[in-house]
Amino acid sequence: MLVFLLLLSGGYSTLRSNKIIVLFTVLGMAPFLFHYCVQSMSDDAFPYEVLERSLTIQAVSGSDVFSWGTKTTFLIVDNNSCAESEGCFSWQDKKIQLNDYQEGVYVKGCSYKAKVRLKPPIGLSNPGGFDYEHWLFSKKIWAVGYVKGEVTPLSCNLSVGWFDRLQEKLASQAQGESLRQVRSLGLVKALLFGNKSGIVEQDKDLLSSSGLIHLFVISGLHVGLLFGVLLIFSRLSLLGCQAILGSKLSWFAGVLSEILTVACVWWYVTEIALPVSAVRAAIFISIWRAVRVFSYQTTIWQVLGGSFWLILAMWPEQVVSLGFWMSFLAIVGLILPFWGRGRGNNGTELKSSWLKRFFLTLRRYFWTLLKLQLSVSFILLPVLIWMQGAPVSLAALWNLLLIPLFSVFVVPSLVVACVIFWWSESVALWLFKLLGSLLVGILDCVSDSVQWLNHMNLDLNYYHPSVAVFVFAVCALMPLGLVYRAFGVLAVVFIILLGRDESAHFEVWFLDVGQAQSVVITRDRRAMIYDVGFKFGNFNASDAVVIPFLGHKQVKVVDHVFISHSDSDHSGGLEALLDSRYRPDTLHANYQSDLLSLLGGQVKSCSYGDGLSWQGSRIEVLWPNPQSKLHNELMSNNDTSCVIRLEYGNHSLLLVGDISVKVEKELIAMAKKGDVRLSSDILSMPHHGSKSSSSMAFIQEVSPSWVVASSGALNRYGHPSKVVVERYRNAGVEVLNTAVSGAIRFDLENQDGLSPPLMWRTLKESYWTTNRKIGL
Repeated sequence: MLVFLLLLSGGYSTLRSNKIIVLFTVLGMAPFLFHYCVQSMSDDAFPYEVLERSLTIQAVSGSDVFSWGTKTTFLIVDNNSCAESEGCFSWQDKKIQLNDYQEGVYVKGCSYKAKVRLKPPIGLSNPGGFDYEHWLFSKKIWAVGYVKGEVTPLSCNLSVGWFDRLQEKLASQAQGESLRQVRSLGLVKALLFGNKSGIVEQDKDLLSSSGLIHLFVISGLHVGLLFGVLLIFSRLSLLGCQAILGSKLSWFAGVLSEILTVACVWWYVTEIALPVSAVRAAIFISIWRAVRVFSYQTTIWQVLGGSFWLILAMWPEQVVSLGFWMSFLAIVGLILPFWGRGRGNNGTELKSSWLKRFFLTLRRYFWTLLKLQLSVSFILLPVLIWMQGAPVSLAALWNLLLIPLFSVFVVPSLVVACVIFWWSESVALWLFKLLGSLLVGILDCVSDSVQWLNHMNLDLNYYHPSVAVFVFAVCALMPLGLVYRAFGVLAVVFIILLGRDESAHFEVWFLDVGQAQSVVITRDRRAMIYDVGFKFGNFNASDAVVIPFLGHKQVKVVDHVFISHSDSDHSGGLEALLDSRYRPDTLHANYQSDLLSLLGGQVKSCSYGDGLSWQGSRIEVLWPNPQSKLHNELMSNNDTSCVIRLEYGNHSLLLVGDISVKVEKELIAMAKKGDVRLSSDILSMPHHGSKSSSSMAFIQEVSPSWVVASSGALNRYGHPSKVVVERYRNAGVEVLNTAVSGAIRFDLENQDGLSPPLMWRTLKESYWTTNRKIGL
C-alpha cells in the first residue's frame, strides 16, 4: 500500500528530484489515514439489545437487488419501534440491507414502512470465500436482516428522465418475448444502466463464476470507455471545425470540446445515480483534462495522486474497498504504455490534408484504445486469478478479447443507439436487440469454454502464474531497454518454475456455511467431503463456499462425497458441486431423488459395515444399521443420518449429522457390544447443538477433545443450545462454533499429539470483522 501511495504521489519524480520531505510525508500519512478512515466507520456499533425484537422502520429503497431472494439496500429515515422510555433507539441515516423472502418489488428512491428483524453485518468466513463482511463494511451498511409481514409503500418522489424512459421501454419490449430475447435485452440494460435486475439467473451465475461481471456493471471501466468514445468524436469534430473555421479558433474549439466531453461524462454518471465507482473515474477524468487544457506543469502521477486523495477525502470508506484499489491499478495500466514516451508526431501529419488527418486520427485513436485495453487486461489479470482461481484463468483470455471488443464496437454502438433513440425509438430498439443478440452469443461461447475447463480438470497453479503475468506485463509495458526486458522474461521463467509449496498434511476443515454443515478433508490435493451445505433459492453453499475453498486449497480431485441425509442444509449444494469441475468419483447417500437417479452407479449406500481406505486413513460407517430395532421403526429424517468415523494414525474423527438421542443410545449399545468404536479426538456436534441430541452418556462414550458446532450466527433456533454447550464443558470438552470462529482446521499429520485447531476468523481478523457478542 505504501509503495502504491508513493507512486500515486508522483513517486518517480519525487525520487528523481530528492524531495525527501514529500516522500516521508506520504509514508507517514498513509497509516494514520487508513486508521482514521476505518475507525470513523467502526465507532457506530450495532445495539445488540434489539436482536430478538421486531422493529417498525421507515426507509428509502437504495441500490442493488441480488439473486438470493430479494436483497435491497435501504436508508432508514425514521424508527418508530416504541417509545424512548421503553429503551428504544433513534436511528436515522443508517444503511441496512433487508432480505424479503416474499420477493417484493422495491422501486429505487421510494419510501416504505415495514416490520423487520435486524442483526449486525455478519458474513461467512472461509478460505477462498467472498468476504461479505468486508463488502458490507466498505458500503457502510450498518445492519442486515429480513422483512416480517407486509410492506407498506409510503411515497415516491421520482422524476422520469430520458434514461428512465429508455429503461421502461426496454423492460416492456422484454415482456412476452422468447428467453433469448429476454436475455439480450437484460444484458443491454445492465451494460447501459448498471441495472442487473433484467439479467436471467443463468447469465448472472455465469458472469459471476467466469470473472466477467465487471463488464456488465457500471464501473470506472464503462465511464472510461464512454469518455474514450466521446473524445474520439470530439477530436474528429475539432478537425472538421479547423477545416471550416481555420486555425485561429482552434484553441477555443479544443477547450469547448474538452468541456463538452467532460460534461457528457458527468451527465451520464448523474443519470445512473452517481455510483461511487463511476464518480471515481469521472473525478480523475475531470482533473486530467483540466490539467491538459490549462497546460499545468504536472506529471500524470501527480494527477493520479491528487485524484486519489480527493476521493478518499470525499469517501473515507473507500480505503477498504477492493474496487477502489483495482480502479487505480487499472489507471496505472493505462499510464504505463506511454510513460516516458513521446507522442511520435514528426510534423508530416500536420502538412496533410484535413481528410487524411481525419482518417489518420481515427486510426491512431482506435489503435491507442486497443493498446490501452490490452494493457489494463494484463495488469488486472493477476488480481482476478488470485481472487477467483482457475475459471478466471480462462476468463482472462476472454477479457483480452472482450474488453477491446466492448471498447471499439459494443459501447460505441450502444452510445449511437441511445442518440438514435431521441430521433427514432423503433430504429434504436432494433439496434439494441441486435447488440443484445451479440452479447448472448458471446455469453454462450463463454459458457461452453467454462464447461470445457470444468470437465478437463486441469492441474492449474493459480498464484505464481498470476505473479508471472504481472511481472511480464510490467516489463513489457514500461519504457525500458531490451536488456531490462530480458531480465523480466528470466524472472517470469523463474517464478513459474519455482511454483508453490504443496502441503501434504492431512487436514480436516469444518467450513462456515451458516446454519448448515459441510466438512472437507484434504491431503495431497485430493479431497473427501461430508455434507455440502444449504440451498436458498439460487444461492447455495457449494458455489459460495465449498468450490472456492477447493480452489483455494488447489484440490485436483474429489474422491468421495458423503451426504448424511436429505435435509437441504446438508444436501442443498450437491447439484452445484456435481456441475462443477469437482464432480466426485463416488457419492455415498441413503435417500432417493431425481438428481441421484441420474448418477446411476456412482451412488453407493451409506450403511453400517461399509468402509473404505483413503489417503492412508480408514473410514467406517457406523449408522444406519439395518439390523437395529430402531431402524425397523419409523425414524425421522434426521435419524437416518450417515454416521462415519475416520481414523488416521493416532487421531480420529466422528461425523454424526443430525442424529437424536435415540440413535445415540443405539450407537452406545453397539459400542458396548464391541460392534463399533465411538471414541474420537474430534466430534461434530449432533444436529448443530440442538437440545434433542448430545446426551451426557454419548459425550462420555465418545470422549472427544474437541467438539465443533456447525451453526449460523445469531440463528433463530438458538443453536448450539446453552444447555448442550455447558454439558460438553462439564465433560472437559473444548467447544468450537463455526458461527464464531469461521472455518476451523484440524491438522492430523502430527502423530505425537493433536495440534490446536486453526480458526479462520481469528487468523483473518481485521477492522471490518464484526465484533460478535454471541459467545458460547
